[in-house]
Amino acid sequence: LVDAMPDERHEILVDGVRRAIAHVLRIADAGKLPRDQPLLDLGFDSLMAVELRNVLKRSLALERKLPATLVFDHPTVAMIATYLETLLTDEPLVPDRAGPHQGRSPNDVAMPRVAVALADLSEDEVEAMLLQRLTEIEG
Repeated sequence: LVDAMPDERHEILVDGVRRAIAHVLRIADAGKLPRDQPLLDLGFDSLMAVELRNVLKRSLALERKLPATLVFDHPTVAMIATYLETLLTDEPLVPDRAGPHQGRSPNDVAMPRVAVALADLSEDEVEAMLLQRLTEIEG
């Protein structure tokens, strides 16, 4: 990624995000995931969002944590790739790739209630909540 040209870097990240999403959704062909389709339309829920965040953090060897609301703040493959590119390069968002949230804070964007609730929780609180929910579902 470091040596790639900006457009190549973005496509590498799009491919990586697609592979991570395919892993979370248990889809065999990551290339079939549309870059601009909202992930919530693909069936993503809050548990999957946390799993995706963890997969991306590991696969990119990120030192800083990704937000629990990543999928809700950046709801498409392209938007997640743009966000990650900004984190990795410290470059500002490119307007034609940034999507409708560019230049706006999450508070300015209508987010699902669950995303707003998750944004106020620590990572440990989110994990505890998800584990409790899994226990409820399994029991």
